[in-house]
Amino acid sequence: MPGSTPLGLRYPFVGEAVDAQSYQNLASDIEASLTTLRNARNVAMRTPTCSIGNDGTLVPSLAANTDGVMTFNVTNWDTDGLSNLAVNNDRITVGPGIWWARVSAASITGFTTFTYMRVGIITPGFAWSHHMLDNVGVGIPGPVTANGLVVVTAAGTALQMRIRYGGTGSANWNRAQLQVQKIRDLADF
Repeated sequence: MPGSTPLGLRYPFVGEAVDAQSYQNLASDIEASLTTLRNARNVAMRTPTCSIGNDGTLVPSLAANTDGVMTFNVTNWDTDGLSNLAVNNDRITVGPGIWWARVSAASITGFTTFTYMRVGIITPGFAWSHHMLDNVGVGIPGPVTANGLVVVTAAGTALQMRIRYGGTGSANWNRAQLQVQKIRDLADF
């Protein structure tokens, strides 16, 4: 009867006959261990990540002092099928885990007067992080960026970019980014 190492590799005991099956068992066990290790490495090194943007050709207009959601028209990269701009051009859809998210807007134009501009990371109905730019001197206000860690517990959760500006008139939001990267699974800790 063969023995085994702490890693589960089967080997013959002293005095046992060593035959082709003994070598095959050991080789199969080594291959299974390497496959497990390779899969763990792939999970750690190839985490899901996605970046979508608005290149300035799809310019959403938003009335002053009104919350809105940014729309996007460019997929910069997507390693795990997290975005589908043809179906939902306002979000990245993620599953359970802890995600690092970042949003940014380059500038707004077209307003009559300007008080502030704000971007935030949201899931439906909940703002996670935001950043506000105010007291801008002469010129076009921007850029503004927000980032944070988002804990997601349900599959199919939408991460979106909330936008808002204060002042008068309607503002055109030019060039924006929404990026996510999975930091870890929920069961990792």
